[in-house]
This record gives sequence, structure tokens and C-alpha cells, in this order.
Amino acid sequence: MSPVCQLTTAETLVLHEPGIRHLLRLHRNTLLDDTSRSDSLSDDVETLWQNTAACMPWLWVFVQPDGVVSAIGALSDIQPGRHAFLHGVSHPGFRKAGCVEQTLRPLLQAAFDELALIKVKAELETHNRGAMGFCRRFGFQREALFREDIAVGGLLRDVAVYSLSATRYRSLIAPKRLPKRLPPVLPQLSPTAQTD
Repeated sequence: MSPVCQLTTAETLVLHEPGIRHLLRLHRNTLLDDTSRSDSLSDDVETLWQNTAACMPWLWVFVQPDGVVSAIGALSDIQPGRHAFLHGVSHPGFRKAGCVEQTLRPLLQAAFDELALIKVKAELETHNRGAMGFCRRFGFQREALFREDIAVGGLLRDVAVYSLSATRYRSLIAPKRLPKRLPPVLPQLSPTAQTD
């Protein structure tokens, strides 16, 4: 059974809810800028949860054999026949394990093959080297740079917009030049790593 699964029903979403909420809690400060973050962690996690749940059926998770959700991938703001935004986050214990890449790969395939989009976009803070590396490896190209575009933790950060066109995607997929699927990596996590 593949560790990557698509969440298409309320039942599958509820099954993975604790792990997804935990991951959103860990990424609260990077997923919400200063203007959209509240003083309440639980309110912010609820907002992020609602936004994530709204991405179904274009919501994928990477679940480790022990049940830990190590990555989430989603398509949002889908405009049929045009474009959508790609999102991905990983559990800090699984950085550089390839979980996000494996979670986002089927999303890209769905975006271009099932939804027939002409472009997928990603907005990244420029200090997020890992996300920019993913974009380059998967053939995304930088289209725009917005200097001092958002405030996070009181610091103004630049945001880059990357995109991958359907034409470019197909030219990279045909010769199979995208990164190969990686096996799951199990770091040492405490039994309470996913609970609060």
C-alpha cells in the first residue's frame, strides 16, 4: 500500500484529522502572516483546518507506517481550464525525506491530466530554500518576485511566484526526468509527537 493517499471523502478526512491538525499547528507561523494570524492558536489552527479541508478532493497526505502524517499537499483556488495554486508542508521530523515531493507528484498529475489546467502556481517566501529547490526540480520557473510582500514575525519577507505550465510539465514527464519516488524515511519520533 502506498504511503501517499488522496482524501476524497469526509470519512478519509476525519481519519487523518489529528495528524493534519498537528502538522498545521507546527506550521501556523509560516502558513499565516502577521495580518491573518490571531492571538489564539486554536482559532488559527481551525482556520487552517477549514482551508485545508476545502481543498478536497485535491488534498493528499503522506502517512508513515506508524500513522504519522509527514506531509500534506493540496491544490487550491482552482480555476477550471486555467490554473490552481499548489501547497505543501512537511513534518519537521521528515525534512529531506522526500515526503513532500511524493505527495505533490500526484497533485501535479491530477492538475494537468484530470483537471486539464494550463498552469500550476506556487507562492513561496524566498528564504524557503527547500520549497524553491522542489520547484526547480519539478520544472517550475520563477515568474515574479514581490519584495517585502508579507510580514511574518514582524519581519518583511519577499515572496516569489513560481509556475509550471502544462506544456513544460509534459515535456519533463515524457522523458521521465522528474525525481524518482523515494522510500519513506522513519526518523525517531516520540510516541506523543502527533498529540498535544
